[in-house]
Amino acid sequence: MDKPNQKKPIEKGIASFIGRKWDKRPPQVTEAPPLQSVKTANVSARFTDEEAAKMAEPHDPESFLICCVDSRFQPAKALDYGPGTALEYRPIACVIPPVYKAEPDFKSKMAFRRLKGVETIIMVCHSDCGGCQAALAVPNPDPASEDDLHTVASFIHTCGLDIPLLANGFLATEKGDVRSAGDLLAREVGVKSFYNLLGYKGRDAHATIGDEMKAGELNVMLLFYDLERRSFDLYDPHEAEWKHTAACDWIGFRAKGAMHKCAEDTRKVAVSLKKPYDGWLK
Repeated sequence: MDKPNQKKPIEKGIASFIGRKWDKRPPQVTEAPPLQSVKTANVSARFTDEEAAKMAEPHDPESFLICCVDSRFQPAKALDYGPGTALEYRPIACVIPPVYKAEPDFKSKMAFRRLKGVETIIMVCHSDCGGCQAALAVPNPDPASEDDLHTVASFIHTCGLDIPLLANGFLATEKGDVRSAGDLLAREVGVKSFYNLLGYKGRDAHATIGDEMKAGELNVMLLFYDLERRSFDLYDPHEAEWKHTAACDWIGFRAKGAMHKCAEDTRKVAVSLKKPYDGWLK
């Protein structure tokens, strides 16, 4: 056994936690920066007066945002909204599985969306997605494996796509470039998740989200965010294609849906919230 003075700090911490002592010296505790930040949060100028006032109001969110867990994507900045605007759910690669595969965490958040009467759902997938790149690296993962790469890749499979087929095709198209192929897969995963979402329970008398949309009482938008260019593409389900929205200044949230406000009306890309969905909703 090593001598007490040879023990590493982590070993000392563990030993102290379980009630053992490696030496008689009092532990040296250094406050971590995150904790210091928490202590100063309420006295700093982090929030504007408008934001502070919004936080003091009753919870009345306008939108439900579903986006990837990736820490580089900061939805409040990218989508230009503040406190009280959007409920958030952040699964890897923005994956939404079919209803029969849904986990309690997501189902409970969807229930909260209904309880709050939220009429807009916005989904955001993005470029350089680590989850989709993991799926390319391990196209046939073992769900029971303890390997972390297999665990992440297995989650991408829950969307229901034929990942091995797409992986081969995208890698061939992009000449082995994993990042570019991953961007293509991220879009496909987003689209599949978009359609999976339509089968979830709707509000009030509507059996599903799809029914809620057909009735004109819910708006669902799917976006692809380019992290490097900081620009969005919009998926148009009526034409089954992505449309570039780089001309837009920002994407703002509204209670009746998300509209694109652009610098020039001639290049405006807008989504009509009242157009019939029967042409593409099955």
